[in-house]
Amino acid sequence: MNKSVLWCLAFAATALTGCMTAPRPGSPCVFEFPFMANYDVVNRTTFDWDDSYVTNNATVYHQELAGPMSGLAASTYGYRLYTDVRSLMDLGFPPERLVRVYGEDLSYKHPKYGRDRVGFTIASRQSELPGADYTIVMVLVRGTFGRDEWISNLNMANEWGKDPKLETARMPQFHEGFSKAADDVMETLAAYVASNKIDLATAKILVTGHSRGGSVANLIGSRLDNAADADAQSPFAAVKPENVFVYTFASPNVTIKKTLEVDDAKYHNIFNIVSPEDIVPLLPFPAWHGARYGRTLVLKSFNYLPLTGSWTHPGYCGMKKHFKKICGYDYHHMLLGTNITAKVPDLALKICPTVNHYYWVKPEMREEGNTTCTHSYLEMVLWKALASADDEARDLSLAGDIGTLVSSYDTLTNSDILNQKPQKLDHKLRFAKRLREDDGTFQPDGRDFSRQPGFFDVGWKFSCMHATQTYISWMKSACDHGPESVFVNWDELFGD
Repeated sequence: MNKSVLWCLAFAATALTGCMTAPRPGSPCVFEFPFMANYDVVNRTTFDWDDSYVTNNATVYHQELAGPMSGLAASTYGYRLYTDVRSLMDLGFPPERLVRVYGEDLSYKHPKYGRDRVGFTIASRQSELPGADYTIVMVLVRGTFGRDEWISNLNMANEWGKDPKLETARMPQFHEGFSKAADDVMETLAAYVASNKIDLATAKILVTGHSRGGSVANLIGSRLDNAADADAQSPFAAVKPENVFVYTFASPNVTIKKTLEVDDAKYHNIFNIVSPEDIVPLLPFPAWHGARYGRTLVLKSFNYLPLTGSWTHPGYCGMKKHFKKICGYDYHHMLLGTNITAKVPDLALKICPTVNHYYWVKPEMREEGNTTCTHSYLEMVLWKALASADDEARDLSLAGDIGTLVSSYDTLTNSDILNQKPQKLDHKLRFAKRLREDDGTFQPDGRDFSRQPGFFDVGWKFSCMHATQTYISWMKSACDHGPESVFVNWDELFGD
């Protein structure tokens, strides 16, 4: 039996108390995930779940489904704490039907995929709806974790980049690191379906992920949608797009070659939720033909709202309320909102106007003695700056190595962008005040409140803009006030 499954069974027998049968229609279920500044601390939130959600039209956005998907995407980051197992069990998925590929099962020296791999969880169970005769399959893909996966994020076209004649070589269509990771997950999913004798003609397949996990989920969704038109011998040939539900969060783009079909109606069961303050979804840049399959819903950042209305807008205020309830900290938008994010592509494209330049040193740079391409330079920085995922001493703080990267940037550039201005209130007084305001749901969980984020704390803002907690908080607000209150392009995509 798979080692991960044995661990799941042992852990479930001793520590888990989740539902062992499908939850009642519309019942609240608990989703657990790591605190954004400490991967050893668990945060929790609830979303309602009903098996009828997967009987809806997959090409129509469903907020009641997007909420739980955001929680499940976040749960994968706490794989060491089994937050993915606990969240799935509260949705009624038994641990003996879980396959988890993390830790020692995730070798970055894989003979086929190398470091282009990703952590993921697959689970399934029969629907408990009256008269239902189909299986619900969950595919949860974890975001970036550790040095190898960060380097894989840089792998837009490494195989192509090795060709000495880049001008005539055939550039791949997809971001190579994401594409290989998707192949890896699909390979395991095919084996899982076969071993559990799942009828793919009727199965409801739900796929989700955050950040790198979102891009891999996006590709998985597109490949499942294409399966019916692919080789009849494909293990997914029986999959029907109307049974595939894909919700991604903060997903980077997945293509690096112009692809006109990404927004084809056949992919309208794929919904990509992104924040305009988040730099990650901009990569690879549209100028490099970066795009995602399906439809992208853009959240209402501070800039998208009138200055006088931002503080009272129900969708935005609702997000901030839920963020503080989940994290114990205030959410801080970028001081200039989306202005900084919007400038990143222009700055990057001056260095690398095309993917070719990313792998190739321009003649004028060679004349100046620079013979290292941008891709190689970035790989070297990451290799020196980050620990490997299997390093027991690695620091797992600040939202998946972002803090370490920023600190390394400080060192390399002799800058200090993490420098904080003095706080107006002592952190202990803030903590005491927060406890006095507690409505009974706030749990500090041993969190370190010795470093409250400040108004000028850029590191915290970068974490906020990309954190799973932020996307979950937006989804909570959308459940409260309606999706049209949180998406700036709602009417453009779904209006009359």
